[in-house]
Amino acid sequence: MKKLVLYIILLSAIYLNQLLANQTKNELIKSNFTKLLSKNTAGTNFIFGFHPCWEDLNSIPGTGNALKIYVYSLYETIIKITVPYYDKEPLMIKSAKANEIIEFIIPPDIGMPYRRGENALANSLLPTKLFNGRGIILESDMPVVVYGFARFFNTSDGFLAIPVHQLGKEYVVSAYREATYFTLQSLTPYVSIIATYDNTNVSFFIGGNKDTKIRTDDGKIWKPFDMLRVRLNKGDYWLIASEGPFSDLGGSLIVADKPISVLSGNHCAQVPYDAPACDYIIEQEVATDFWGKKYYVPPIIPRKKSSVIRLFGKEPLTMFMRNGYEFWSSKSNW
Repeated sequence: MKKLVLYIILLSAIYLNQLLANQTKNELIKSNFTKLLSKNTAGTNFIFGFHPCWEDLNSIPGTGNALKIYVYSLYETIIKITVPYYDKEPLMIKSAKANEIIEFIIPPDIGMPYRRGENALANSLLPTKLFNGRGIILESDMPVVVYGFARFFNTSDGFLAIPVHQLGKEYVVSAYREATYFTLQSLTPYVSIIATYDNTNVSFFIGGNKDTKIRTDDGKIWKPFDMLRVRLNKGDYWLIASEGPFSDLGGSLIVADKPISVLSGNHCAQVPYDAPACDYIIEQEVATDFWGKKYYVPPIIPRKKSSVIRLFGKEPLTMFMRNGYEFWSSKSNW
């Protein structure tokens, strides 16, 4: 009996010690998380958008296509979402309690520059053009973290939104390549450039590969090493699309005279390019001012094959090393 009592006391002590340790750990994580949010991913002003997705226009009721925006705050706050093209006044306003996640649902007709049908035919692809006021503007009176998510019937992807104060004036595009012959089908690489201030001048230096071709709405054709220019006002959305078999926009250089929001991805990508079926991909790009020199690439469990990684150098003659050994050197920065 004494042994049993001692055993129970011992278990209770271990449990109590573990509980206290977990509480301390949780407080530490929460403290560090708060610091991280205040410096990097949290803000009170966000501007972003969603390029067209492979869309099943006849999805089952209740599983419809929608753009979802999740907002998290450590504090009680008011959150407003505006799409200037649709209405100058806020489209949605919600109150968030401290440590609460708020969901906004935006119809694709409002949240995307245009929509593309389920067959993804090449003739459903619009030329590269400016869509006035089609950016999504999110504002709050206290710092929040924002995640954008395109949830469609057959495919989905999302991105962590970058607050305006963390945006920059120079970007290198990482969009993935076209995976088809661009005949009956197109799995289009896209780049979205959205202005955060009025009278923003943007230059787009085309990268990609020998098959890359950009068609503008004036009928002109632009190829690698050509430069496109545009002037944007706050919320304006410049959507750039690459046309042509196995074309690419990766490595394209974007330079602006004011901070801009840049997202890239694909209408529906096959990764690797010869492995069906395709999926929508989208990510908000990080300005080159915030690039680093050391990155960890962990395996993804239970993925059977290695991840596809794209590498770009900011400066000419950048040496790339893997596990301490040089394996590639860039010739230029784009």
